[in-house]
Amino acid sequence: MENKLISIIFAAGRGTRLIPLTDVTPKPLLEAGGKSLIEWNMQRVAGRVDKFVIVIGYLGQQIIDKFGYEYMGKPVEYAWQKNPKGGNLDSLRSAIFTTNSENQEANFIIQHCDDIHGKDTFSNLFKAFGDKPDQAYLSAKVVDDREKLKSFGVFRVSEENYFKEVVEKPQEFVSNLVNIAVSYFPNEVINFVPKEENLFEKEWFITDMFNNYGQKFPILVLPTTADWLPVTSITDLENLRKANLN
Repeated sequence: MENKLISIIFAAGRGTRLIPLTDVTPKPLLEAGGKSLIEWNMQRVAGRVDKFVIVIGYLGQQIIDKFGYEYMGKPVEYAWQKNPKGGNLDSLRSAIFTTNSENQEANFIIQHCDDIHGKDTFSNLFKAFGDKPDQAYLSAKVVDDREKLKSFGVFRVSEENYFKEVVEKPQEFVSNLVNIAVSYFPNEVINFVPKEENLFEKEWFITDMFNNYGQKFPILVLPTTADWLPVTSITDLENLRKANLN
C-alpha cells in the first residue's frame, strides 16, 4: 500500500525581527496578499497531501483557533514544540514522534511557514516525487549573484545535481543552488530524526539531517527560478504584500 503524504509545516518560532507585530500575533498568522504566511504554504500543497501536521509553539493556540482540524478538506494535526531552542530538527521530531503514531509510516513534504514560494517550485517537486516516490528531493533557488550566495545555505552537488552537503554562508563559490526550505523525504527519513526530546536546549538543525541522510541515500536537488521570499523582517513582509505571486 502506498504511504500517505503529510505536509509538515514549521510554525513554532517567535519572530523576534517582526516585533511589535508578533507581540500579539504569531508570525505564521501575519497576513500578506490576502492570506496568512502559513496559508501560502498550505494552499500550495493541499491538493496533493493527505494531512497537515503543523508544529506550533509561541502563541500556538491562535493557530489552532484559526484553522481547527481541517483545511481545504484535509485533516490538520498539531505538534507542540516544547523546547523553543531545539531548532528545526526538533520541530521535525515533534511532528513525527509526538503526534498520531500512524504518521510515522508516511512520506513527508517539509516546509517553513515563513518561506513563500511561487507555484513552480511545488510543481517541480510534485512531478519529481510523483515519478519516483522513494527518492528524496531538496528544492533550490538558482541565485547567480555570487555576493548574495554568501548570505545563504548553499548546496554542494554532484554533476548530476545529487546532494553532497549544505554549506552555510560560503565565502567561496560552492554552487548557485540555495536551500529554500522545501523538501520531500520518503519514510526512511524517520531513522535520521532523533526520537527523544532534547533536554539540554541544544539547537538541532535539519541541515544536519540532510547531511546524514545523504550519506546513506541519494537526495536529488531540484533547481528552480520561481519566486522565493523568505519573510524574516517587517521589510520582507511589506515586500510580500507588494509581490505578484501566483
